[in-house]
Amino acid sequence: MCTRLFEKKIVEFFESVQIQEEISDNKDSFSKELNLTKEQNEVVLSIGHDIQNKKHSVTLLHGITGSGKTEVYLHLVKRVLQQKRTALVLVPEIGLTPQLLDRFRKRFGSQIACLHSAFSEKKRTEEWLKIRNSESKVVIGTRSAVFAPLNNLGLIVMDEEHDSSYKQEESPRYNARDISVYRAKKIGIPIILGSATPSFESFYNAEQGNYKLKKLSSRPSGQRLPKVEIVDLKKESVGDPKNPVLISKRLSESIFDRLERGEQTLLFLNRRGFSSLVLCRQCGESIQCENCSTSLTFHRDGGDELRCHMCNFRTALPEICHCGSKEIAYMGIGTERVEESLRARFHKAKIKRFDRDSIRTAQDYHEILSAMRKKEIDILIGTQMVSKGHDFPDLTLVGVLVADVGLNLPDFRAGERTFQLLTQVSGRAGRDRVAGEVIVQTFRPDNYVINYAKTHDFNAFYEKEIASRKLLGFPPFKNLLRLRFESENKEFAAKAGDWASNSLNEMGLKRDKIRGSSESIVFLGPTPAAFAKIRKNWRYHILIKSSSHEELNLLVQKFKKKFFENKKLSSGVRLVVDIDPYSLL
Repeated sequence: MCTRLFEKKIVEFFESVQIQEEISDNKDSFSKELNLTKEQNEVVLSIGHDIQNKKHSVTLLHGITGSGKTEVYLHLVKRVLQQKRTALVLVPEIGLTPQLLDRFRKRFGSQIACLHSAFSEKKRTEEWLKIRNSESKVVIGTRSAVFAPLNNLGLIVMDEEHDSSYKQEESPRYNARDISVYRAKKIGIPIILGSATPSFESFYNAEQGNYKLKKLSSRPSGQRLPKVEIVDLKKESVGDPKNPVLISKRLSESIFDRLERGEQTLLFLNRRGFSSLVLCRQCGESIQCENCSTSLTFHRDGGDELRCHMCNFRTALPEICHCGSKEIAYMGIGTERVEESLRARFHKAKIKRFDRDSIRTAQDYHEILSAMRKKEIDILIGTQMVSKGHDFPDLTLVGVLVADVGLNLPDFRAGERTFQLLTQVSGRAGRDRVAGEVIVQTFRPDNYVINYAKTHDFNAFYEKEIASRKLLGFPPFKNLLRLRFESENKEFAAKAGDWASNSLNEMGLKRDKIRGSSESIVFLGPTPAAFAKIRKNWRYHILIKSSSHEELNLLVQKFKKKFFENKKLSSGVRLVVDIDPYSLL
C-alpha cells in the first residue's frame, strides 16, 4: 500500500530520529560557571559590550575543536538574561540539541525552550506558545528556530555556522545563517557565528572587515590538538577483492593499544550499509535504483536487502543477474561491514554503530551516548552523525577509514566539506586529560585537503582554496542562482534546459568563460545534474553567476514569468529556483 501511495506522489518516505529531552528543575543539579581562559574572556568582553549597548555586530568565533565555545555562549546568554532580554541559540542538527540543552538547563533552569522537527505537533505547539508568551527566555533549536517569536531579543548564537544542515533544500529554500544575520541587523543586536572550520563566505566577510573575527586557539584543558598520522591505503595488502582492507596494520595496532589501556576509539566512515555497490562480475553492471540514477546499497542489518539512500526504495538481493550470471560481487564498504570485521578481529571489545540505521528511536540515541560516557563502549563506528559536537572524555583515538569519500564529487565545495569533516571528526579525540591521536587512511596521501587537515591548518587551506574560487568565479566572489528542471519524462527536462539557455541568451546573458570573464552576470549549462534522476524525476540544471544579489532577484522574476507563460513547457516540467545553493549535486 505504501509503495503504491509513494508512486502516486501521495506520500513521501523519509528518515527521522525522534529525540526527547528531559527537563529538570533540581537546583542541586545546576552547574557553576567555569573559569574563562584569556581568549574566552576577550570574546565575552567584546560581545558583552555590544549586548550592553544594544549594538548590532557580527562576530565570527573561530575556535579550534574543544576550545570552549559553548562556555562563551553560556556567559553571553547570562548577560542577556541579566538585562531582562531573550536569546536564540541555533544548532545544525537535532542530534546536537540534547547535550546543549543539558548544559543550558543546568545553568539557567526552566527558562529554556526547544524547537525542532522531531517533536510531535503538540510538543512543538507547547514550546512555541511558551516562547510567544515570554515564559521561556532562551530558545535552543535547529534551522527553523530562527523564526521563533522571541520578544525583546538580545543575542543570536549560531553554533557550527558552516554546517550544510542550516540550508533548507525544500521550498521555501533559505539558509538559516543568512536569515539570522539579517534578523540581528534588523533589530540591532549582536550575533555570534561559531565554528572550528568556518564557511568560506563567513571567513571572507571577516577578512573584509564586515564581521569581527575572534579566535580561540587553545583548549581550556591544556591538551593540544591530536596528532594526525596519514596511512596510504595503496601500500596496504590488497588481498581478496571480496574482502578489502578495512583497518590498516597501523590503525589495528592503535586500537589494540587503546583496548589494553581502557580508552575508547571512534572509527569514522561516511557510508552506511554493508556494501556500497553490488555488481555482476560477468557483465559488470551494478544494481540500480528503480527511481534514482544511483546504485543500491546492500544492507545486512534488518535482513539482507538492497536500499536506495535517496528515495528509500528497497528490494531483495537477486540471486541471478539479468544476464544470467550468478557471480554477484559486493564492492565498497559501509559501517555494517566495518562492524562485522571488527567483531571478528577484536573478540572481547564492546562495539557499537552510530548511524541512521542503528539509531531508530530516541532511546537508541541516548543509550549509545550514555554508554560512551560510562565507558560501556570500547569502539564506536560512526558516520557524519558523530563527527561534531559530541564530547567523550575517554575517547583518545579516532580512525578515519576512507578520507577520500566526497573529494571527487562534482561540486566546487567538495574540498571545503572534506576539510571540515576531517577536522571536526579529528577534534573528537583527546578532549580531556589524555592526549588524542588520529589516523587517517586514504588512497590520496598527497592531496592538499587531507594534508592541511592533518596539520589543523585552516588558514593555509583557505588561502589555497580561495585563490581557486576567485579564478573560477565562485562564492564568496560571485553569487549563485541554480535553475533546475525536473520531469518524469527525460526528454521534457532536457528540452526545458535548452529552452532556458536560449531564453537567457535573449535576456542578454552570456555563457561563462570560467576564466577571465568580465561580464557581471553569466551562466553555465544546461547539463544533467550529478544525480540525473531522483525519485523518478529527471533533472537538468543551469548555474548563473552574478556580482549582485539584486541582479539575481530581478532575473528570477523575469525568468519565472517567461517560463510559466510557456504553458506547453511548464505543464510537464517543474522549475526549482535556488538562490545561493549549498549543493550542486
